[in-house]
Amino acid sequence: MDKLKMQTPDLSEENIKKIAEIFPNVITEQQDENGDIVKGVDFDLLKQELSKNIVEGGEERYRLDWPGKKSSILKANTPITDKTLRPIPEESVDFENTENLYIEGDNFEVLKLLQESYLGKIKMIYIDPPYNTGKDFVYSDNFTQSKEEYDLETKAVDGEGTKLFKNTTTNGRFHSDWLCMMYERLVLAKDLLKDDGVIFISIDDNEVHNLRKICDEVFGEGNFISSFIWKKTENIKMDSHFVSINKDFVLCYKKGKLTAFNKEMSDEDRFKLLDNKGKYYLRKLDSLSSSYSKSMDYVIEYEGKKYYPGGSFEKWKDRQDNGANRKDATWLWSKQKFEEGVTNEEIIFKNGNVYNKIRFTGEAKKPFTDFIDADSGQSAQKDLNELFDGRRIFDHPKPINLISWIYNLIGENNSSDIILDFFSGSATTAHAVMQLNVEDGGK
Repeated sequence: MDKLKMQTPDLSEENIKKIAEIFPNVITEQQDENGDIVKGVDFDLLKQELSKNIVEGGEERYRLDWPGKKSSILKANTPITDKTLRPIPEESVDFENTENLYIEGDNFEVLKLLQESYLGKIKMIYIDPPYNTGKDFVYSDNFTQSKEEYDLETKAVDGEGTKLFKNTTTNGRFHSDWLCMMYERLVLAKDLLKDDGVIFISIDDNEVHNLRKICDEVFGEGNFISSFIWKKTENIKMDSHFVSINKDFVLCYKKGKLTAFNKEMSDEDRFKLLDNKGKYYLRKLDSLSSSYSKSMDYVIEYEGKKYYPGGSFEKWKDRQDNGANRKDATWLWSKQKFEEGVTNEEIIFKNGNVYNKIRFTGEAKKPFTDFIDADSGQSAQKDLNELFDGRRIFDHPKPINLISWIYNLIGENNSSDIILDFFSGSATTAHAVMQLNVEDGGK
């Protein structure tokens, strides 16, 4: 028997939906008179949409705001005095000698407690936080509650089990609560990083745009390194209405003083030419520079022939007469270095171009790309299930070599770097770091 709906339609909510169809940019999240987060309308912005003149209102500024942001800042800055970490030797392995810590508890409180002992000591943080898909968790004060537990706690079902509230993408609290949860934890995480420390955060399309904004604010926009792409699945989702989403992102930010990442070995086969000094390949000596330098813009004369950066006398002459643009072509070497290269037989003139020899040193290296070379999520799920005798204990674990690939960007052999993961999940980070230690003797 169908249950009767004991509530008339919410006309205000229906009107907001109609406005959203025409002006989606004016729909926002805000607090109602009870302090709850609900969908609402930015009336100042709506007035502007309907006006032919500039509507005076609040001061405009470039930033991301949401209900609860100020409370998150206060919460992150307020010390806690009634909590401590308690060791449990009876549940530990080799408690007296191990240098690893696995901590159970609210990760926000634990991040505060770690400030005293680990402030500025963490080299790398990797986290795989909830993606806020609206399917798995509700973000209230208890971030481990399932939707069913939350529904019961907040009386979101009536006596007959009819749901009165549902946490979906149309719910007003959807983005704001997730942003509060992430923001206050990232503020604490930044303080734990070393000056040359780095944080990596796995995320998908649902919140990557908001995560970029709050990370820009917490770590600084200039400390953004990359939005790496990881192919999480090989399977094509046949029920996708538009495209099959097969990727996740891994956002990367540095604390501040890191100047470079490690490089990976490149293919020795590209060094196919050989002279009495060894193997090499040829690189054009002129290039489109990221910033024009007049000291690199000169004419090369060799055996009665003139060579111009970019190959054109007309463009070179125009630069001399009218000034250069920032990205005009120049030589890669100064005139003095070029002349030394000719003397040392490191310069080749060929087919109307000038080349220098790139020597093979035995350690030919190239930068890593922003495409992560790691196993898929299916492979990780299979490996994890095998650890538990075929039982599926965790959903969507990350592969071990994803963490290894990330650490290879920053790590060194036999290092004593400290790695932190405060959304541990299936403990992939712990597994990967322990395995790396076995392989390279690190600590």
